[in-house]
Amino acid sequence: MLLMMRFLTTMVMTIERVRPALLMLIMIMLTGSLKAQYSDFRSWFDVELSKDFSGKLEGSLDFSQRFKENITAFDRSLVTGSVEYQLIKNLEIEGGYRYILVRNNEMGIVSRYRIHGDLTYDKDIRSFNFQVRERIQYGFDDLNSINELYLNKSTSRSRIKLTYDIFGLPVELYTSFELFISLGLPDAGIPSDYRIKSGMEYLLSHKSSLEAGYMLDNEINTKNPLRSHILIVTYSHKL
Repeated sequence: MLLMMRFLTTMVMTIERVRPALLMLIMIMLTGSLKAQYSDFRSWFDVELSKDFSGKLEGSLDFSQRFKENITAFDRSLVTGSVEYQLIKNLEIEGGYRYILVRNNEMGIVSRYRIHGDLTYDKDIRSFNFQVRERIQYGFDDLNSINELYLNKSTSRSRIKLTYDIFGLPVELYTSFELFISLGLPDAGIPSDYRIKSGMEYLLSHKSSLEAGYMLDNEINTKNPLRSHILIVTYSHKL
């Protein structure tokens, strides 16, 4: 019993001695984390045009203009063409190509390219729609360097989305979560960032709608990760 009391007393004295050092270490780690991450407020303005070619086949063309640095600087312009086909009820596949003009670190404008393939499942439950989408995208800097793995990037994008249709009103509310996972070497299997998005879509007519939303885009597993707060405005029209 005496030995136990001495042991406990020694433990308490040791903790008291090292506690200031532990507190100092925790403060240094917290300060380092705060300095490592930086934030930015951005905006995306999109126009989406789509057309049904049959009951199962649909094509779309999207134009997007994005700004960064608290919406004071041009970030990139994008044009995306895609084709969507319904395999069976509630299950669709999509393929698309994107051309990007982006401002690089040297303040120049350069071209980027990306192709993607989607598999989407959605289910209506009363006024709710639940959707799961898996996208594999492959981005490259130069059309002549598609086979150069060190210049290109393959990514898995898994997204879940919940939409609520307000009965009697031309309004839908939505929220979604999307996780990006690198598929290219040497970071294969490592999450790179995630997105949380919420907003509303207002039906202007049976062919047109206007969407306004907010998205948090948070980089992870990288040095100096960026946290982007993004305002999104999208006009959609069916031809």
